[in-house]
Amino acid sequence: MQVNRHGKTVKFDVNQDNIQRLLDAKKKLGAAFPRVGILIISYNASTLLKQTVERIPAELIDVVEEIFIFDDASKDDTFEVAKDLLKTSHWREKLNVFRNPMNRGYGGNQKVGFRYAIDRGLDYVVMLHGDGQYAPEHMPDLLVPAIEDRAMVVFGSRMVNRMDALAGGMPLLSG
Repeated sequence: MQVNRHGKTVKFDVNQDNIQRLLDAKKKLGAAFPRVGILIISYNASTLLKQTVERIPAELIDVVEEIFIFDDASKDDTFEVAKDLLKTSHWREKLNVFRNPMNRGYGGNQKVGFRYAIDRGLDYVVMLHGDGQYAPEHMPDLLVPAIEDRAMVVFGSRMVNRMDALAGGMPLLSG
């Protein structure tokens, strides 16, 4: 269960078959298994960041190399919440937290995060939003084609079912 930024409770299911496929691939490939990172870009996400990190399926702990949060010079206490996760999260052993000294904007924060991933030699990166707009529960669905089919890029869409996108916190356009 999650509470979105509009205070609504939403539930996204984790595809357990895809979790098992990833774990089987990890066992089969051993050291040849691709290095997977999770980039969480955040700006003023203090109220939802912890919940978003904890929604990452715990079964993926052996699949994920690292989770890295990039706070984009938030005006709230997002960075402090992220640092607290280094002590409290079940992901703490795989978690790194960074804060941009100045706000780089949405694209700039992504660039910093992806540059970090490239420098770390990661093979795949899943990008999440710190406010949970991208459902972490769907990560296995994105990772299976990457790992099994060696897909170069896999995209998810919040718009496959527009009602799910709205329930997950995507705002309506206003004119």
